[in-house]
Amino acid sequence: NKYNTKSAFQWSGLRSITRLLSGIIVPVILARILTPDEFGLIAMATVFTGVSLIIIELGTGDALIQRQKDNLPLESSVFWMNVCFATILAVLLMLSAQTISEIYDNPIVSEIVIFMAVVLIILSLNIVQVSLFKKERNFKPIAISEIVSQFIGAIVAIYLALNGFGVWSLVNYAI
Repeated sequence: NKYNTKSAFQWSGLRSITRLLSGIIVPVILARILTPDEFGLIAMATVFTGVSLIIIELGTGDALIQRQKDNLPLESSVFWMNVCFATILAVLLMLSAQTISEIYDNPIVSEIVIFMAVVLIILSLNIVQVSLFKKERNFKPIAISEIVSQFIGAIVAIYLALNGFGVWSLVNYAI
């Protein structure tokens, strides 16, 4: 068997445990440093950006995983389709940022939405690559990259919170 099921299980499990611990520990630390208002600001923005994240992928990654044979033209098309969807949604979010800010009667929400809209484009760049790793059951690079990014993101978010960056520490952690 080409695939090492035990290794895939271990890496996938380590990734899930790290995500769970990070999702519990870091927000608790940030909650001790930041105010509830700052958590509210990030929640206001993620209502719109969270939906956009779901729309960007549209199940294309799962479809690539299910295909038995490699198909470079299809993979390339899916990559560019995801990037195009992300870019369109990011532009729509940016154009809507002022209105979103007015809905919440808080000008900083528009800045958060604009920043997170740019992040959507960046996140769309790895959907195909991660799906292909999953298809090949090569969970080690996925786990390592996610664990490292979660660790660095947590350290940066806590540092920013301790140094007065407020809601921007949460924005950093949300990405």
